[in-house]
Amino acid sequence: MNSRLTLNIGLRYELDPPAVQKNNTISNFDLDSNPGRPVLVPAGAEGGGIAGRALQNVDYKQFAPRFGLAYSLNSKTVIRAGAGIFYSNMITEGGMQSLEINPPNNIRTVFTTNKALPPSLILSNGFAANALTLANASNVQLISYDRRGITPTDYQWNLNVQRQLPGGVLLEVGYYGNKLDHMWRQIDGNPAPPEPGNINSNRLYTSTVVPGTGDSITLANAVRIQKDGWSAYNGLQAKIEKRYANGITFIASYAYSKTLALGDTSGVQNQLNWMAEKAPSVQDMRQHLVGSAVYQLPFGHGRRFGSGWNRASNAIFGGWSVAPILTISSGLPLNITVNGNPSNTGSGVDRPNVVGPWQLANPSVAEWFNTTAFVANAPYTYGNAGRNIVRAPGLVNLDLALHKSFRITERVTAQIRAESFNATNTPALGAPNTVLGNGLFGQITSAGSARDNQLGVKVVF
Repeated sequence: MNSRLTLNIGLRYELDPPAVQKNNTISNFDLDSNPGRPVLVPAGAEGGGIAGRALQNVDYKQFAPRFGLAYSLNSKTVIRAGAGIFYSNMITEGGMQSLEINPPNNIRTVFTTNKALPPSLILSNGFAANALTLANASNVQLISYDRRGITPTDYQWNLNVQRQLPGGVLLEVGYYGNKLDHMWRQIDGNPAPPEPGNINSNRLYTSTVVPGTGDSITLANAVRIQKDGWSAYNGLQAKIEKRYANGITFIASYAYSKTLALGDTSGVQNQLNWMAEKAPSVQDMRQHLVGSAVYQLPFGHGRRFGSGWNRASNAIFGGWSVAPILTISSGLPLNITVNGNPSNTGSGVDRPNVVGPWQLANPSVAEWFNTTAFVANAPYTYGNAGRNIVRAPGLVNLDLALHKSFRITERVTAQIRAESFNATNTPALGAPNTVLGNGLFGQITSAGSARDNQLGVKVVF
């Protein structure tokens, strides 16, 4: 725009239709078209287009604008800003929780026995007669994909200021934001309410007809891929950097941030109350500092001290450099769960009730949080504990390297490196046990690697 202001503006368009199966051997347990009475929909039953074959609609609105700004306030200060929209390519075929394992082309059933009685399922006897036919299929797990044509969409923006300081030092401070919408997350699309009785008999949908056969099958859970998850990141980031001069260079970066999410991997308790799962993300590291440097020690030939040393003294004591790397970070969130499934919902993720403060003034590996603050949820109820309310230990780690380069002949050089990982031997504590009812509840029983020293020699010729 002028000598101080630069704008960078662009627009990208993407078309990323969902995958189809070559022979249309997939089907979707459609919870969207008629939620009161969902049915299995085979590929191609509703038309031969991409949406009819993939059983998901196509997103034709993937416009991705970009905007960048750089403004020179003066010769030593630059203001930068940027924003953009980005899309994630999602592939839904190829095993795992995909539509190819649904009836009528495939079927996955669960066989269980009463533990109080002699075993009725013995491998050498094989399956009972007609056990694997659709007419007798029971407790079938179905897969359901959200049919909406929406793609995970990421909105990113930032604003930062760079300032040149005396001594060749660069300081940068900025705000960075990131909002992800339409994130795919896995829930139970056929949940059972917290009540007594057989879980499958209590579910929202207990049976469905397999298209093209007339056979009715009883249902277990439905693996539902829902497209309404989200995450939001807001952070202050700062960096200070000195380029190599006078025997020293360093860089240090610090971030203070918060990440909220609905739909990450720490489990859903009540499938009918998704907003209760809003919580700090499992990746929410509030504070993170990393600093590194290379410092040329001022001893030896050509340096401040020892320029008159003899060859032997210089070979032993001169020409060394030290390179530390320091990492300090706060702990990640942890989800407290209850052993078993007192709610009798089959979700596998019950959280306890909170009956007191769980933070401890002086946590230890024997009790990282107040374990008496949690009690198991009563049968056929949900616990009131929020998701990811406890934090794992943080990390303080110093890696240290000492190295010396020297010339053996005109064409041969060598480098000696002495390295110490976790030089202070500070324990990198693992996460505590977070399962109420486990004998180790609240205890930390693992840690990262202890100090590790190594010596290396490199010859270049």
